[in-house]
Amino acid sequence: MYEIEFYDTEAIIKKTQKTPKADFELAKKYKADYERRYCNE
Repeated sequence: MYEIEFYDTEAIIKKTQKTPKADFELAKKYKADYERRYCNE
């Protein structure tokens, strides 16, 4: 089995409970890139 570790790349001070759309889209992009690189082995 593989052990997967995730590291936060930035800190955000949240003033509301809603995540900005740009941050959400960036997170989806990073996730897709990670899966493309490491999950198809």
